[in-house]
Amino acid sequence: MTGTGISHDSRSYRLTSIDMLRGLVIVIMALDHVRDSFMEGTVQDPMNQPGIAVSLYLTRWVTHFCAPVFIFLADTSAGLMTARKTSGELGAFLSKRGLWLIFVCVFILSTATTFSPLGMEEMGGAILVILNVIWAIGASMVLLAAAQFLGARTCLYLGALILLGHNLLDPLWPAPDLRGGDSSPLAILFYQGSFILKPLFILEVYPIFAWFGVMLLGFGSAFIFEKENTKRDQTLIGIGTVFIIVFFSAASKRALRRLQPLASTGARYSCHNSRFYECLQIPT
Repeated sequence: MTGTGISHDSRSYRLTSIDMLRGLVIVIMALDHVRDSFMEGTVQDPMNQPGIAVSLYLTRWVTHFCAPVFIFLADTSAGLMTARKTSGELGAFLSKRGLWLIFVCVFILSTATTFSPLGMEEMGGAILVILNVIWAIGASMVLLAAAQFLGARTCLYLGALILLGHNLLDPLWPAPDLRGGDSSPLAILFYQGSFILKPLFILEVYPIFAWFGVMLLGFGSAFIFEKENTKRDQTLIGIGTVFIIVFFSAASKRALRRLQPLASTGARYSCHNSRFYECLQIPT
């Protein structure tokens, strides 16, 4: 950043700071996937292990920033595009990109996970479709293509409302079920679950409602990055400081509640991220 304006790269509409933060998130994401690969068949989620080494714990903890930051910044950039695209042009751009990401998730990544595009014998011949974070980003982009016509300020307020209030809906939904295949299709929106649309067995890992809230918030926050540097930095530092304090306060209370039951029961995470189908029991 310079003292008089926003630092851009050679394409004048891109912000260097946003691109650098995206790059950092990708590096952290790689750390998460490398850890999963090296620990295949052992501890897949170190955060659920009270006796785990601090260094290993942190390799999982830090990756919680990846998806929220990446999705937020993706749509901060979309919000900045309103300066050079009409609402119709932006809607078409978001729709096409979102549909492409959904295609990649459903047809490419799911097949790359199972190597069985025509169905798996272990699952009674069902075709496994894993709706992961790529799906959440793509589906949220398609929704944003319509929501952006409401205006950036409306998107900001709606995104904040979803993020602050979506957990209030938790009592309405059943417990996450990634095995049985008898969840409601509402799992796509609100909770982790699995359901069957023959011949597909759909595993919803990233329900899109909360992630759509993150996307709306990112889109509506684009105006912050259009401010003069000093005001922008003061705004971001102030918001970030408040969120960090709230995060550590809430996380500390939650950790204290969780450690005692985990220590007494010795609960362990049992399903491998890369082999969900080994944990599935398909009704016949």
